[in-house]
Amino acid sequence: MSTNQLLILSEIRYPGETQSALLGRLSSTYSIPLSTLRLHAHELKELGLIGVNSAKSDYNVVELTEGGRQLMSLIGASTRDE
Repeated sequence: MSTNQLLILSEIRYPGETQSALLGRLSSTYSIPLSTLRLHAHELKELGLIGVNSAKSDYNVVELTEGGRQLMSLIGASTRDE
């Protein structure tokens, strides 16, 4: 898991935020090329850690999947123990 992938996972927190808005925000905040973030987001989708839900609105809302939530819970627990 790359640092950029962990960043994407940890920043999925605004209800209704689209993937484009999320990646744009991260790109401008952390000065990471948008193309790099798109690649990592695609990999996270392939791993089943994030998904895009268009049923909630007219936009493609990015969300953690159950697997993504479990991973972030484990990561959060492990960093609190250190």
